[in-house]
Amino acid sequence: MAPGEHARLTLYRWMRETADDDKAEALMASLPPTSWPDLATKHDLAQEVALIRQELALVEERMKATIHQALRDQTKTYIAWTSGLTAILVATFTAITTIAVR
Repeated sequence: MAPGEHARLTLYRWMRETADDDKAEALMASLPPTSWPDLATKHDLAQEVALIRQELALVEERMKATIHQALRDQTKTYIAWTSGLTAILVATFTAITTIAVR
């Protein structure tokens, strides 16, 4: 059973009275601030890192897809506007040329 905060404090005070401050500090440093099962292991951290990397990869793929779709949409809009303006310019110059030739 892991000691609670009250038990840790009682043990610390007893060690200071029985031994000295350095030994009491050494004992407290060796005890976890919570119960041992609550502490994360290297394996736990490795699993969390792997999950975070997977999530980041998914976010990266979604961002790439969004950017590519936005660029496609922007390109289509640009081509449509450019084609329309070119058609208007050709029609205008044709009309001007027709009027000038008459």
